[in-house]
Amino acid sequence: MVSAVWEYFDIGLEPGPKCKLCRKAVKRTDTSTKCLWSHLRYKHPQQFKKISQDKTQKKTRNYPIMDKNPPRIDETLKSQGRKGESESDETDTMIAQFLIRKNLAFSAVEAPEFQMLVCKGRPGYKVKSARYYSDQIVPQLAKRIIEPIVDSLKKKPFSFTSDGWSQNSIALLSVTTHLVGDDFQRKDSVLAAAPFAGVEHSGLNISEKQKEIFRRHGLALDQVVAVVRDGAPSMKAAADLLQLDSFQCCCHLLHLIVKDGLGAQECVRTAIGKCRTIANFFHHSQKASCYLSKLRLSLNIPNRQVPRDVPTRWNSTFYLIVEIVNQKQALLKFFSEAKLKKKSLEMALSEQDFCLLQKLIKLLGVFDMETKKLSFEQSTASVYIPTMKNLINFLVKLKFESKQESQNEMKMVVEAMLNSCNDRLKKVMSNDILIFSMFVDPRFKYDENYMEATEWSSWEERFLKFAYKWHSKLNEPTALEPLQDNFLNDSQPTSTSFDDPVLVEEQDEDDYFEDEEFAESEEVSQDSFSEEVYDIWAESKSPHPTPKTPDAEKSSYIADAKVELLRLKNMEKLKRNDCPFDWFRKNAVAFPLLSEIARILFSISATSVSSERLFSTAGLIYGNKLRNRLSAEKAEQAMLLKANLHKSTAPLETDSDDDLDAREMEDDGVEHIDS
Repeated sequence: MVSAVWEYFDIGLEPGPKCKLCRKAVKRTDTSTKCLWSHLRYKHPQQFKKISQDKTQKKTRNYPIMDKNPPRIDETLKSQGRKGESESDETDTMIAQFLIRKNLAFSAVEAPEFQMLVCKGRPGYKVKSARYYSDQIVPQLAKRIIEPIVDSLKKKPFSFTSDGWSQNSIALLSVTTHLVGDDFQRKDSVLAAAPFAGVEHSGLNISEKQKEIFRRHGLALDQVVAVVRDGAPSMKAAADLLQLDSFQCCCHLLHLIVKDGLGAQECVRTAIGKCRTIANFFHHSQKASCYLSKLRLSLNIPNRQVPRDVPTRWNSTFYLIVEIVNQKQALLKFFSEAKLKKKSLEMALSEQDFCLLQKLIKLLGVFDMETKKLSFEQSTASVYIPTMKNLINFLVKLKFESKQESQNEMKMVVEAMLNSCNDRLKKVMSNDILIFSMFVDPRFKYDENYMEATEWSSWEERFLKFAYKWHSKLNEPTALEPLQDNFLNDSQPTSTSFDDPVLVEEQDEDDYFEDEEFAESEEVSQDSFSEEVYDIWAESKSPHPTPKTPDAEKSSYIADAKVELLRLKNMEKLKRNDCPFDWFRKNAVAFPLLSEIARILFSISATSVSSERLFSTAGLIYGNKLRNRLSAEKAEQAMLLKANLHKSTAPLETDSDDDLDAREMEDDGVEHIDS
């Protein structure tokens, strides 16, 4: 997660980030933000106080202050218990939540120490068996959490991210939904982490699995605005088969661009190869790692392990290079004293190598920062194209600088990344959703840095048609009907149609008055009516307007939307770090049509980060060797609870995204670096 202090700093190339308040560059010796906080504290105390208060309030909200005399657990359960639940049921629920949050095996409840602890805090309560919590309580919790999510999605437009994950014989397919409510708050919820083992991961099978997930929850594919996916051909094919708009995760795209650049130059590949060899050496040798730790302490270098990079993990190579450069003096001293001569020669980095690594940090640091910005939960698809365009401008600038130097090993790296950016941007620029989302974003609307004026004009008509299509869907009661199972339709009786000649019985005119005597004798006076009889000749006080034809309604909508677009175009543009959700929350009344389509388009995330975080949870669950008998169904329920539980039970402590990433990086052999 990006630190809040970056609100007051720009990313400076040399010598460091620039303060937005005094424009002074702040030098950093590592990737932490400690020096930035110090600058803010002593140079701008008012801003420091404000941001510190915001940070404290946020922490207080997530982690309640402990009372010196805390109430007993049984008293807490009485005050927090749900209506209709006994104290015993509530205790069962809290124990299950505890097991899920801490990734513990259900067998943990059978430990004598755990049972003694619970009995101490909850006298009279008997801890149930592990199977009771896994088979009874967890499914109930999962149902209780998923039902409100599904209800909030019914007959409303939303987007979703989908990704696949596999480990050994286990395979999962995730679906995470994104919905923007009337209050312009985006809600990201994990809908499914469905087992997907034993079948070919083809586009057809993926699309059928996604369709099955939506059908199971009674949701319609017509509700889906767009799908965010990775670059796998099978994921793209699945979206195409479902006839849904889709695009590749922006962070995946940046990762591929970096990968293209680092593989373009031989000397760069060699230097990074040496860095990886060093990281692996210290990871496997405890003796060498301990000695290097002593050298770091003696040289006043932060005592952090050299991380290993993972090819599929974003920016892990950048973190590896940063630590190698930061620990340069300790590493040089280690290899000069080491007796492993042959190994030392293979891993030894020359001054030229360190100079090259410094230049790589300058280049990759920009991609790392943009990846972090895109990884915000509130990032929208509207930032996709502007990010790519600005990265291209940055690479063009670096390319021009490299031409000024006689010998520059970075030239081929920059050119390869620039070519990769341009090639991938061509595909992105043809995506309707990414361009439509820019129209309603006050940060990028009609900005000629991203498209020419003629391009904005030509895309405007298509955007208005798209907006009217969703406006019509939202105002059509039967437009967003859920998918139905065929076997349900076959087993249920079909409703009678009055147009069916076989099912409608014929009736004679006399059948309406079978008893003529009764019909003639029953006279009803007008005075017996409780309601006044409508006089068709009376002058209408409020004549009903003639209903508009579909074409007239469409023309009227587009004309009104154009007026709002023109007003938005003439307003001052927001800055990159400003929040478009806040802007529309304040201006929704002034822009009723644009706010309607903005809610739809802002539901689309720029990345598939939500799915990546879910799979971090999956790695922790399946990484526990005590849970090797966990069924796919129970694992899905555990992941749904782990991902969504903090949104329904705020007072309890939850794992942050950084904690999840750090623990999974340790499992992958990548040590976490605070930044």
